[in-house]
Amino acid sequence: MSQRAFHTIPLSISEQYTEENIKSHKEKIWKRVRAYPLDHPTTDSYQDSEILDARLLKNKVIYIKNTHNTNGLLYKVLACIDPQVWTEIKTETTLAATNDATITSSDPWAYYKIQVKSATSGNAANVRAFMSGQS
Repeated sequence: MSQRAFHTIPLSISEQYTEENIKSHKEKIWKRVRAYPLDHPTTDSYQDSEILDARLLKNKVIYIKNTHNTNGLLYKVLACIDPQVWTEIKTETTLAATNDATITSSDPWAYYKIQVKSATSGNAANVRAFMSGQS
């Protein structure tokens, strides 16, 4: 962020990094974590994202984008307190080509993960997914 900026200027997460911290002019820290490698291809069965640690985050925002031009994907969002027992907080939902979805949560879950798969067998889509929250 520029020292002269009066508002937050987010920096993009490159392939090299999986998370970033953004500090606003009001001294609030926002954290953003990437769930999958950029433009991760889907398969015919559900693939888990990285486990996203939300223990120190308030007002979580999960962003999912299908970056494929023609193929759709299916996604679910799961959360837990104990990583051995996951609860589905967003049921299976279709995400058409080039569309995105935002899921918000203020619930006190400790961990989140996203599951994605191809909407049509044999037709892979590409997914970008992030979780953000104020720490």
